[in-house]
Amino acid sequence: MKLLGRRDKKDEQIAGRRRQVTPRPEATPSVPSFRRNRTITDRSTVPEVSERARIHQLRMMRRKVGMTLGITLLVLAVIMVGISQFTQSVRVVIPDTSVVGQPDTALYQRYFDEYFKRYPLERFRFITNYDQLSQWMQESAPEVAKVTPQGLQSLGVAKYELRLRQPLVSWRVNDEQYYVDTNGVTFKRNYFTPPTVSVVDKSGAEIEQGAAIASGRLLSFVGRAVALAAENGVKVTQVEIPSGSMRQVYLHGEGVPVIRMTIDRGVEYQVADMKRTLTFLVASGQTPQYIDVRTAGKAFYKE
Repeated sequence: MKLLGRRDKKDEQIAGRRRQVTPRPEATPSVPSFRRNRTITDRSTVPEVSERARIHQLRMMRRKVGMTLGITLLVLAVIMVGISQFTQSVRVVIPDTSVVGQPDTALYQRYFDEYFKRYPLERFRFITNYDQLSQWMQESAPEVAKVTPQGLQSLGVAKYELRLRQPLVSWRVNDEQYYVDTNGVTFKRNYFTPPTVSVVDKSGAEIEQGAAIASGRLLSFVGRAVALAAENGVKVTQVEIPSGSMRQVYLHGEGVPVIRMTIDRGVEYQVADMKRTLTFLVASGQTPQYIDVRTAGKAFYKE
């Protein structure tokens, strides 16, 4: 039986144990709490990127990659087009089957090279001035009538087709052989069968004077006169330059009188007067020695 105010020995032992300080356990990270209808968070780790932000980042990355790829493809396309349009060298072809000689294609290729050296930007075919190129070729080689581009022969090799002039009249001046085509253009190199119409020069002019006149206006007139006469039914076999003049031309044809012309009057008008006069003479049964159409609006003839 316990008395008031006195403690039992056993109680004192229990109280002493209680007073002993016991070490506190180490703090441990709290486990994230998860509750309904609340955003799940874990502040102890790096915040996660949302799905919407991830999709946005992917779209931006795809856009950058696509833009880079597009620019690369565009640059490659421009380079390929430039390479395909660039003329490094030229191959010349002559399609005329009636050519009897061997054209000097190397000479024409050299003329092309000289042109592109003078106009280097025109090596790109999409900016080549073909009219200017044709004019350059005709000035360098008058026997060339037309220049036609034919695309690429191979990479960097452009193909051009040349049409050559066919001679209608031949004339030897200053020990040099000249030819004239139907347009009255004179040239020296002929790769076709020599023409049957020849010029007989009886003018007696000095060689230098004759060469200067014959290689220009006179030869052009002769070529046009022979061509237009053939179109009107008169086949010219010979052209005569009379004595003492380099401005007069006599046409000798088959079955017609000699036709006297002058280079000081348009050849078309003189041929038209010739045709009317021949029609009148045939209708009247006259056979004159010559017809003179050198005066405008008048025609003379001598029986």
